[in-house]
Amino acid sequence: MEKPDIQSLPLKEFKRYILEHRDDDDAFHVYMERSRKERTWSRVYRDGEEEQFMADLLRSLERRRGNEGV
Repeated sequence: MEKPDIQSLPLKEFKRYILEHRDDDDAFHVYMERSRKERTWSRVYRDGEEEQFMADLLRSLERRRGNEGV
């Protein structure tokens, strides 16, 4: 099978290619870069939500670190 032109593949098809060709490291890196550049969504927080999210995330990370020493 001939390798598709990964630069011109729509991101959804490119993802399918990556999942079917997990050993294609070059394509994986190109996919990650393109997906970062082409991302059109972002998380919008209400007042105070972002701070709460970060606090919850830090607590979760601290718990994990505490469990690693067990």
